[in-house]
Amino acid sequence: FTQLIHHPNPELGLFSQAFLWNNTFWRPGAPIVLFLAGETSIDHYGIFSRPEFSTVGVIAQHLGAATIVLEHRYFGSSLPFRNFTKAHLQYLTVDNALKDVVRFAENFVAPWTDRPTTAQDVPWILIGGSYSAAQTGWIANIMPGTFWAYLSSSPILQAIPSYWAYFLPLIEHGDQNCLKLLSNITQFIDDIIESGDEESLQTIKKLFGLAEMKTSDFLYNLSFHWSDWGKTYQKLFPVYNSKHNFNNQSLAPRADWSLQSEQTLRALQTYAANFRKHLAPWLCIDGTCLDDTYAQLREPLGVGEMYEWLLCNDMMGGFVTGTPPSAPFSIVSRFLTYDYFSTRCAIVNSTTSESSSPSPSSGHHTASSFNNYTGGWTPTRARRIIYTAGEMDVWREISVSAKLRPGGPLQSDFERDVVVHLVQKGWHHSELYTRNTELDEDVRWVRDREVEKICAWVRQW
Repeated sequence: FTQLIHHPNPELGLFSQAFLWNNTFWRPGAPIVLFLAGETSIDHYGIFSRPEFSTVGVIAQHLGAATIVLEHRYFGSSLPFRNFTKAHLQYLTVDNALKDVVRFAENFVAPWTDRPTTAQDVPWILIGGSYSAAQTGWIANIMPGTFWAYLSSSPILQAIPSYWAYFLPLIEHGDQNCLKLLSNITQFIDDIIESGDEESLQTIKKLFGLAEMKTSDFLYNLSFHWSDWGKTYQKLFPVYNSKHNFNNQSLAPRADWSLQSEQTLRALQTYAANFRKHLAPWLCIDGTCLDDTYAQLREPLGVGEMYEWLLCNDMMGGFVTGTPPSAPFSIVSRFLTYDYFSTRCAIVNSTTSESSSPSPSSGHHTASSFNNYTGGWTPTRARRIIYTAGEMDVWREISVSAKLRPGGPLQSDFERDVVVHLVQKGWHHSELYTRNTELDEDVRWVRDREVEKICAWVRQW
């Protein structure tokens, strides 16, 4: 699809935006189901059009619709430029990405038929999960009128720079004994940092296999793995028991330590050993390749930095930080604050090449500006939309189902055609995958209600 590089200024040129299509269930005059792949290549995303794999395919089957998977600008083969200098990245904005989707639907020419199939000719249903669910919700609220119905699964709608509430589902549903131990470990590390005891801190870094990492990067890398906290528990605490032996004399218990201190030290040994075994290898040997990664950015940037650019340029989503003192547990260090991420963002958005001019980007550089633009978790204009979140999803508190949302979680409003589902025991966009619906009745119930409602809305076209 021929797309504009910069929608506010069409004269800047065009690029090719990739898409996949499946017309297996299509019949003349039938709807189009558009699935947004999000921050990745669409190379392997055609499978979402199959009902045995995804709710996207189930909806298409019920509607007799064709399915399209659209690639996000600057990902996969949808590249406005062949290298990613920061001067080129100025056109990678949420606003441009949303307008890509709308323009695609309004001007689409189906390769499988001569019949008109734009969003003016047949009903289009927009579906996304996670970031692309946020795109779906934002389009419904900012640019209503093109799409007929929307399914937004686990959307990251509200920009919250210091997103400590990431850990709320873990605090609510995790094993309380394990949480207590983990909180004690975190406090133990924080106390060492606060005391300025560099020798003990270096010993702890070695335990985790991250000896060469700066303290700020070390704390960050102890935090990021909790997104899949069910599996993380099993990996990090499989063998903890009261008879765990100390094997590092520099951290051996002193005679004046309480039983709780000894338990904390034993848990630290287990946590660190299993982190070193299961997680540190993902980071690279000793973590050295992650240290100062963004301080050393040089043009052109690689594909791996594209999503970080989006997060920093538009200040969307949230950065996972330590919990406030009022929280019952501290899962990661309270020294991990938004300042760490703001420094990274400043580096990402800085100009490091003489050939790069200052960016006239139309991004939103504060959370308040971005939330004012999108509507955040309080959308007012969206209609015929389903918002779904998982009760156990770490991104729940950035969706309309957030418990910390002012006024509480958004409720369904059938007069406005707004439907809200919270999947009990659900994780991140659990109901989008057919396999999950086969394993859990609650997930299947929500998926079935989504399909029924989308079909009912299409009948109103």
